[in-house]
This record gives sequence, structure tokens and C-alpha cells, in this order.
Amino acid sequence: MDRHAHGTVHGVCCPLSSRHILQLRILTHPCSALLFGLDTTITATVQASIYTDLGEFEKLPWVGVGFPLASVASILLLSKANETFQIKWLIIGSLVLFEAGSALCGAAPNMNALILGRVIAGLGGAGAYIGYVSIVSRCKS
Repeated sequence: MDRHAHGTVHGVCCPLSSRHILQLRILTHPCSALLFGLDTTITATVQASIYTDLGEFEKLPWVGVGFPLASVASILLLSKANETFQIKWLIIGSLVLFEAGSALCGAAPNMNALILGRVIAGLGGAGAYIGYVSIVSRCKS
């Protein structure tokens, strides 16, 4: 295959054509939106088991509010970072942050750790979502 027949992604030769890269970028947006929305609303179905396992009923609303509150609070900063830095590394960093927050939620020994995990996951989720929106908006057909 001719090396120059392929597209480039961030200056790196990619075995996919430009058309396939555009299709992939467009498909990632709904997937990220689905995961972001799912993680925002997932606590509604598990609140009873969270209370049973961890107690501290007075902190239960923070489990549901932590993720969207951190997301909304960081959107402007993340949008500016996407203009300033390479989107690729911001998305990767955001996904790592999201996964770290999710892992903390899964291993939370108490309610405070669970809330902190939700906040960290919210920051990472917002960064990934804003990154994907930026990529789609920069695509040219």
C-alpha cells in the first residue's frame, strides 16, 4: 500500500482514509454522550444499595450531585484548555481521570470516598465530552 494514500491524525500516518477517520470521529460523539449521560444518572437506581452498604443518609444527595456539579464547574476551563493544548492528550488525560474516579467509586470504603470519586469522574467525563465535541466541530468534509 502507498504510505501517502492514507490520512494523518495529529501528524501521524493512519491506515484509515480521511473519510473513515471522519466517520470514526462522528461515531465517538454519540458514544461519549451516552456514557456521560449514563454516569450522570446511574446513581438514581443504586441509591438504596449505597445507603445499605455505606450508611450516612445525610450525604446521599452528594453522590448524585457530585458528578454533574464537577462537570458543570469545569466546562469553561476545559473548553479553554481544548483551544490551547492538543485535544488528543486532553482527551486521554480526561479518560484516565474518569477511570480513576470510577475506580475510586467502586472501591470506596465510605461515603466521603464515593463522593470524591464521583467528583473526579465528573471532571474527567466533562473533559472527554468537551474534547469529543471539539474534535467533531473541527472536522471538515
